[in-house]
Amino acid sequence: MEPIRHGAGSIVFSNFNYVVGIIGLLFHPTCFEIFKKVSQFRLGNIDVEGLWYWYWHVPEGGSQEASIGLPHDYAVKNGTELLCQWQHEPGSEHLAANPIEIPGFVALFSEATAHRSYSGVVFPWDYKGPNNSHRTNHSTPPLTSDPFTKLSVELSTMLLAYLSSKDIANLRLSSPVFRPLPAMLFRRLLLEEMPWIWEARGLEVGKTNWYKLYCMLKSCWLFKGLQNRRRIWKDVEEVVRRIRKCRQEGKVGT
Repeated sequence: MEPIRHGAGSIVFSNFNYVVGIIGLLFHPTCFEIFKKVSQFRLGNIDVEGLWYWYWHVPEGGSQEASIGLPHDYAVKNGTELLCQWQHEPGSEHLAANPIEIPGFVALFSEATAHRSYSGVVFPWDYKGPNNSHRTNHSTPPLTSDPFTKLSVELSTMLLAYLSSKDIANLRLSSPVFRPLPAMLFRRLLLEEMPWIWEARGLEVGKTNWYKLYCMLKSCWLFKGLQNRRRIWKDVEEVVRRIRKCRQEGKVGT
């Protein structure tokens, strides 16, 4: 191996931990980049030592045991049904797409930051009163028997901060108070629901149209690389969870 790194001029690569010599850990460069992102995000550091310990100290050792229980994508499970060879199936093309450098992804973020962001609400309430000959806009619906109408705007916003997008959708169906939504709400939903979109964490909060960006990302799964990134991220998150457990049990470094 050139150049010699850390005093090692040659390394043995193996899927099993009973080989002799200086052993290397096999990984795809793009998968390792995603590991670095997940580890930094979840653990606060890039825990290579923990990764090494987890991989080589699972029962029986090696990648065959290490991969058990990972939330593998259906395309991966389907493609590995035959142990002797990979099955190429239609619909699994994203497995070969680059999950780091995604064509068209930069332009998508540029579009969300090119215009002034929403500073108020999206889906403003449009109500036609019984005595009105035309429709008038209201920030909140007229008083009804709905108990949520008694909440202030601040309390309603605080309530939304604890709910998932699915819960918010259900709440909006049950009470018109929540039909208008603060635009900044979509920043939280984006970061929580799609943590693999690490580019979003670096955007300027006040200069981004978070609602527009959220909608575009929810509908852009034609990006094969983004599909692959999400797939790898979910597997790596489970790996990092196991590393954290090893750390908590005091096993790493022993």
